[in-house]
Amino acid sequence: QTRAFIAGTSAAHPPCGGPPPSARRIAAVRAVVLADEVVAPASPDEPPGAGQPQLLAGILRAGLQRAADDRRRVDELVTHFEYDGAVDVPAEGRRASGQGEVKRLLTALFADNEVGTIEVDSDGASVLLSLRDSTDRRRTLRLLATGRGGASRGGGARHGPKIAEVVVHELLDGPA
Repeated sequence: QTRAFIAGTSAAHPPCGGPPPSARRIAAVRAVVLADEVVAPASPDEPPGAGQPQLLAGILRAGLQRAADDRRRVDELVTHFEYDGAVDVPAEGRRASGQGEVKRLLTALFADNEVGTIEVDSDGASVLLSLRDSTDRRRTLRLLATGRGGASRGGGARHGPKIAEVVVHELLDGPA
């Protein structure tokens, strides 16, 4: 079998004028926005971790919003938790410890409820989540995320602070 090629071409470099096929194997650079809220850095006079509640609230709000928009992104939200992070719901006597249990609890929250608004509360340190449950009852939850203050396991400066615990309280007289 005889193959004919135009001058300057070969099987590895076709005459299409484009890059060689090997160039297509190079991965494209992709970026992911972890938090879409800007939090001012703490001043040098403040103790370490002083601005952490606001930063954690921004991270939690952004993660909850992405998970509400696309339920498959609950995994991404859970990566913002410490490996042994927890979600505590005192009113229901429920505590999810560890990323696996946290994921199951958050997945159930999004599957069983229609999410309304997700916003950082006026205190800047907690997130308000309004939703409607399967009985058409409107509820507003306040989620307060806390960290460990210093360097966290699996976190650190490179990956940002991790959430150690989220405490969830239902607001009885809050916005719906």
